[in-house]
Amino acid sequence: MPEEAIQLYTDAITILEEDGGGQMAFDLYRSATAVYIKLEKYLDAAPLQLKFGLAASKCNATNSQCKAYLSAIIIYLYTNDYKQAEMCYNDCSQIDAFCKSDQNRCASNLLAAYSDGDIEEIKRIAQSSSISNLDHSQRAGDSEFRKEKKCCFDFEQTRKRDMARSPPLMGYNSNEVL
Repeated sequence: MPEEAIQLYTDAITILEEDGGGQMAFDLYRSATAVYIKLEKYLDAAPLQLKFGLAASKCNATNSQCKAYLSAIIIYLYTNDYKQAEMCYNDCSQIDAFCKSDQNRCASNLLAAYSDGDIEEIKRIAQSSSISNLDHSQRAGDSEFRKEKKCCFDFEQTRKRDMARSPPLMGYNSNEVL
């Protein structure tokens, strides 16, 4: 049944955008993202947030656009894919509205803290207003939103895995212990 809901949401988004009602689709993007997160289909949720960012850009809704891009970055971190999160951040940073936003600074700080292995900073950033005010957090409910932010608390396990995969690329000393 949730998969059917996602299909209905995405069909409605397509129809609204084709008819020029892109801004009316914003709640549908948020709802579909919440369902993906609830189903733990994070690799579907992140691209949907990027698509939402593009739709928001077309409507000059820069606040929603920037929130969508930050959400995608957080979702990639939650999936323990730092490289994808970093690539997403780099792509989004090419967009002027995102470059100048609080969400950009939050994403940059989050990625830097992750790269540096600063667990306390990650936890602090996870409590910031930039993250707590993300659009779909209210739609997904607190427990589902905590799943998205959980990337900050699964950090140690993810960082160790990343170090084992490519220590020179991540800038870590392979003898370093958390």
